[in-house]
Amino acid sequence: MSTLSTTSLSSRPRLYSKTSATHRFKVSCNSNSSTDDSPKLILPMQNNNNNNNNNNVDRRNILLGLGGLYGAANLTNIGSALAYPITAPDNISSCVAATQGITDLGNAVRGTACCPPSSQTTPVPYVLPKFTQLRVRPAAHRLTPEYIKKYQEAIEAMKALPEDDPRSWKQQGKIHCAYCNGGYSQEMNGHPELKIQVHNSSLFFPFHRWYLYFYERILGSLINDPTFGLPYWNWDNPMGMMLPPMLETPYPSPTPPGQPNAKFNPGTESGANCVDQIRTNILAGKVESGVHTAMHIWVGNPRMANNEDMGNFYSAGYDPAFYVHHSNVDRMWQIWKDLDIRNVDPSNNDWLNASYVFYDENKNLVRVYNKDCVDVNKMGYTYEPSRLPWLQSRPIARVKASKVAAKSVGVVKKVEEIKFPVKLDQIV
Repeated sequence: MSTLSTTSLSSRPRLYSKTSATHRFKVSCNSNSSTDDSPKLILPMQNNNNNNNNNNVDRRNILLGLGGLYGAANLTNIGSALAYPITAPDNISSCVAATQGITDLGNAVRGTACCPPSSQTTPVPYVLPKFTQLRVRPAAHRLTPEYIKKYQEAIEAMKALPEDDPRSWKQQGKIHCAYCNGGYSQEMNGHPELKIQVHNSSLFFPFHRWYLYFYERILGSLINDPTFGLPYWNWDNPMGMMLPPMLETPYPSPTPPGQPNAKFNPGTESGANCVDQIRTNILAGKVESGVHTAMHIWVGNPRMANNEDMGNFYSAGYDPAFYVHHSNVDRMWQIWKDLDIRNVDPSNNDWLNASYVFYDENKNLVRVYNKDCVDVNKMGYTYEPSRLPWLQSRPIARVKASKVAAKSVGVVKKVEEIKFPVKLDQIV
């Protein structure tokens, strides 16, 4: 993305966060049968099982506000952001109602009691197993019918577990609520009056990486497949921007107006056609405050009191789209590191020793650390390659004095077409 949002890893963390209000929209686009490697910026229609020619896309089939990692700032501009390593409590079953960021508590349909099942054990430090084969996380839009079936069987097996099983669908959904809506305090750091908040801070990427790691391993264990890899929603590629078909469920469309805008100003519409919108999406945005938040808003249900499920932290973990979305968010972190050897993770102890507590696939209570999640290969997985069209996209120039985005550079003239001398206030 234009910058791998160092709002997540470079600035003083905010103790509280509030989800933005959702907005409603629809998009229209022509279908196209091009393959993933097609250079055309055409968004394909999916699941068009009827014979009409209505190209309106369902509310959840969205063009996300994307952006390239072109010109990424590095992740080490963090300084002494944390002051101490944030430490989740040993007894994660003892937490308060997670009410932060929920505007209508009376209609919080998922509930604010987000503590996991009671455990009499103290979490033990988690030791990464030795892997003889890497799990491959595939692009969701390229899944085979066989893989989709395997994914669905794993989800069904998780949903079939008793609700008090820490591996169950409900308990996995509660994890995000507890860590993101004020369920836990910083009591282990001597500040019980402060809440743990993994968003808008340097905890964002590592916390979600560990969260998905155990979620993925639980799914694999439930279908006895240690090679199972969690698919990623390939929203940084025009062919993968649509909601993955395996996640779609039929429900009435609210028929909202307009298109989503990659600059994600709630309540405004871009007025762009699909091709122009995709080009805009590839040029604009950051990770956490950009595409991550935009996706949560646009997939959340505006007819629900708190934009459930995806539109609020407390309920996001109940939507399977959450996990495939964050799989690609995690992929962005890895891509950023692979682009340049200067792109390195923070090295201060406050960040390295920040820790969280999870249940693993065997229902063991474990404590994990940021320092142990910086290498995806050591964690036993990798990502199926996918084309990165945004690498060829130039960031939009900004007028320094006014700090207002300038117009896109458009087509850059060839040298022989330029009359010298020139004023060096644009790309030539």
